[in-house]
Amino acid sequence: MKNTDITREDLKKLHQKQIFLYAREGKDTGISRAELAERLKLSFPSITALVDELIEKGLLIETGSTEAKERGRPRSLLRVRSDIIYVPVFELQREGYRFVLYDACGGIEKEAFLPFKDRKVTYGLWLPSNEELASPVTECINREKESYRLSDILISIPGNIYSDGAFSSSALSLRSEKNLIKFIEEKTDLRVFTLNTADALAYAESVYSDVGKNYIYINISDGIGAGIIKDGRIFKNSNRRAGEIGHMSLDLNGRPCSCGARGCLERYASIGVLLDEAKDTLNAPSVQLSFLASKLNSGNERAYDLLAKKADMIAVAINNALTLHYAESIIIGGAITELGGKFETLMQNALQTRLSKMYRSECKLKLSKNLLCDSTIGIFNEYIENVLQTEKLF
Repeated sequence: MKNTDITREDLKKLHQKQIFLYAREGKDTGISRAELAERLKLSFPSITALVDELIEKGLLIETGSTEAKERGRPRSLLRVRSDIIYVPVFELQREGYRFVLYDACGGIEKEAFLPFKDRKVTYGLWLPSNEELASPVTECINREKESYRLSDILISIPGNIYSDGAFSSSALSLRSEKNLIKFIEEKTDLRVFTLNTADALAYAESVYSDVGKNYIYINISDGIGAGIIKDGRIFKNSNRRAGEIGHMSLDLNGRPCSCGARGCLERYASIGVLLDEAKDTLNAPSVQLSFLASKLNSGNERAYDLLAKKADMIAVAINNALTLHYAESIIIGGAITELGGKFETLMQNALQTRLSKMYRSECKLKLSKNLLCDSTIGIFNEYIENVLQTEKLF
């Protein structure tokens, strides 16, 4: 829609959404009408009319007062009613879904793990029916609808989301049937909003640290993906994804990948591959990341050499990514952050060697502050801030 086509009703909805977001920020202390007028550059009477309507419809409540900056009576404070709506978020994992029910202000009402009924832990490709893959979600939603007023359904997917409503994930070794999203919507009478897990983790990073508005988040876990944040928003191409860094080929004649190419980064630096190589390198019957981190921290040369090699490969991929899309900083996240500060140092060293000279001093690298690798907070905030329409709250 062109700016010239914006109606008075459109502006009203836009301003009410902005009021909702500002009032949600002040969920603990509240925000005054005067502060809202200043932030939105609207007159006090205009803000009062908008706020009064939102109070009448039950979206905002008055929670007390604060001292006025100038002489006069104290200003009443406003905040969002946290129970106006609840947002069900599902994070797809290998054995089921992690479920988190958020209130309108981002508080966690409840959380649980919902396992698949029939799938066992396996490294073979799983081709579930829509019923098998969707039943934990649909059963949960239809149960929660009896107690809560639910918004749309949010699902974080560590893989590709296709236009035909199917999912696939090399990290989880699964591919759904077509029309999975439509299947869930028909079973629940709610709309489904999906987001790639790396994109969700990227968006969540700003909740945990000051990372600016332009950065690339690289999720290194069972698979490798990246989320690109440009001007504070998730950057996507026409196929909805722009961060498939795990399938960037680093060796034309390298290891075959499930995507059909050879030499993909994911075939050399994902956590499963790293732990398998560490087991052979360290002559250990099995290796976990905590064990590998302890070896690195204690100065074990074989652990150091292995991880330095992996850091080098990741740095090459980062350089390639920056060539296509420059960012002010790189955030390394996912399970690999368990390796800690010494691995961050290895990455810093590798970047100084592998990055083009123009990037070395400008692009900063950090380990993610999202230590739980929680994608639900990212997809929740993306939905609340950029997808949810205020009228759905009434």
